[in-house]
Amino acid sequence: MLCVPVSAPVPSRPVHFRPGLQRLFRLYAHTCCSHNDHIRSIGASAHLNTTFKHLIYFINEFDLVTKTEMAPLEKLISKFTHGQVEPGAPASGSQ
Repeated sequence: MLCVPVSAPVPSRPVHFRPGLQRLFRLYAHTCCSHNDHIRSIGASAHLNTTFKHLIYFINEFDLVTKTEMAPLEKLISKFTHGQVEPGAPASGSQ
């Protein structure tokens, strides 16, 4: 259990999440690139896309993963961030 006083200031950039979010991003990248056929076959594309989109917006908001690390999925990321794909659409892995 974390013992943080109520009066403790909230950090403006949650950098302590950076290593975990970098690993989570890599997990999504692996899933989108290597297991896309299976994700589609079980009908989980909408779920993967929705959670991935939320992760991308959080990462971008607080600059938690470098653009270099996100480069392999840049085409997919730009589809989400520029509104070309709705979260429920089957876009995972289609770069």
